[in-house]
Amino acid sequence: MSAEIELKTLDRAREQLGAMLRLVEGGQVRCSAATKKPSAATMRLLSEILPGGDFYPGEHISAFAWPLLLQAGGLAAGTKLELTARGRAAIKKDPDEVLLGLWDRWIRGGVIDELSRLEAIKGQKRTNTLSSLKIRRGNAADVLEVLDTGDFTPIEPAFNALFPFGSGFSTVRNERAAYKLYIGEPEYGSLGFGHIEFERTVDMRYLMALLFE
Repeated sequence: MSAEIELKTLDRAREQLGAMLRLVEGGQVRCSAATKKPSAATMRLLSEILPGGDFYPGEHISAFAWPLLLQAGGLAAGTKLELTARGRAAIKKDPDEVLLGLWDRWIRGGVIDELSRLEAIKGQKRTNTLSSLKIRRGNAADVLEVLDTGDFTPIEPAFNALFPFGSGFSTVRNERAAYKLYIGEPEYGSLGFGHIEFERTVDMRYLMALLFE
């Protein structure tokens, strides 16, 4: 049963890729010139017409991620996204090859820091707080090398698989930097306090954001 679900998930990604390329070709995808993030209207449109829809009703996950993936992969560019030469070529390519290329390019140079999707966590823009994004993404990508391709893996075992690859995988530079992140209020809501499991509270959720989107 799980293998069947996985196949459906892969088919969904293939179909959504094709739909996105056609939507961009038709001039229906708009993004911010400054942040490259999709507009609210674009996310609503994508949530309604992407094959298979989004992961959760009312939550823009696939609808948020796809425009960023196409831009990071060099398939589309501009405020009203237009296909690049690479994007036009992708329409005729094997979708699995294109999807793999998008993932590789995102790991090497994605448009945003996925931690920013955890909007409740404040202080992310403070100087010398977050760890190297390139190294962090590379370590996270290594998780996929050890997961079973025939079944779904719960997030906790996937997260635990990170540590053999990068001792001390963390979203922050050091333990002191964790105090700069907070929820609600900088002093009493700091995430650096010892009673807070920072790895489970922040790092594991970062991994979820990366793999989800």
